Amino acid sequence: ILTKSEYHQYDGGMRLTYATLATFLKYPWLSADAGAASSKPGKYSAFVSEATAFREVAEATGLLAQTTGRYCRHPLAYLMEAADDFCYAIIDLEDGLEMDLLHWDEVYALLQPALPDTTEVRDLIHSDLRDGRKAALLRGKIIERFIEAGVEAFVANHEPLLRGRMEGDLISHCEPAVRDVVENAKQLARSKVFEHPRKIELEIGAFEVMGALLDGLIEAAVSHACNSTKSTYNNYRHERIIDLIGRHSFPENLEQLPEQERIYQCIMRALDFLAGMTDNYATYLAKQFSGMAETRY
Repeated sequence: ILTKSEYHQYDGGMRLTYATLATFLKYPWLSADAGAASSKPGKYSAFVSEATAFREVAEATGLLAQTTGRYCRHPLAYLMEAADDFCYAIIDLEDGLEMDLLHWDEVYALLQPALPDTTEVRDLIHSDLRDGRKAALLRGKIIERFIEAGVEAFVANHEPLLRGRMEGDLISHCEPAVRDVVENAKQLARSKVFEHPRKIELEIGAFEVMGALLDGLIEAAVSHACNSTKSTYNNYRHERIIDLIGRHSFPENLEQLPEQERIYQCIMRALDFLAGMTDNYATYLAKQFSGMAETRY
């Protein structure tokens, strides 16, 4: 997404700086190096199709090599990870309140250690606003406290970060009040939001959407890679899906590549197309692929 499919499609993507790209490398190795023997099996930050860009970023930013193809994180990647955890710890609770899966009293009791003791905060807590709105308005105050704690932890661990010897994530080095609020928020969301039947129903529906899209897109990509031109219903359908993805999205030198490389590149371009969809468009397109046609107009 960052280096290929967004903005300047297959011509640099978003054209971000090396440091910015390195910040997104939470697991700085390729998918091919994320086997069971890895410390984080199954986790990686780049596909093999991005190998050239990945190595260029690693070299330009001076990422410290661990083993062949694997590097220590860029220090800023720890900040990115912490920012992600900080935000979702709060937003997941807001979702739980809006869906009536959580009660304000339990959410406030959890967040209180990270809230400043000010008149503004006390008035908001005891106001007549709906619970979800209270949490949303307090979010800025809580995130501000989280950021301060994250910065302090980053500065305090400056040396191990630069040497690639950081133990654990940045939040584990934050002050106890902040660290505990984030961890407790995650646990509450896991136990009462993510496992609630309504949330599970939505997740099951999302799996069905993804399954329908992947079946259609991957079949079409493989057919296109193998240059299947026999006139059949399926091949015509595949070609129309390729038209939907955009023929310009596929490598110009596709026919010159070995068959396995052609298949891989076509599948990756189809996945790029899928990754760029909004939730609403993905749902709409899955219905079209399944024959449950409906108009958007």
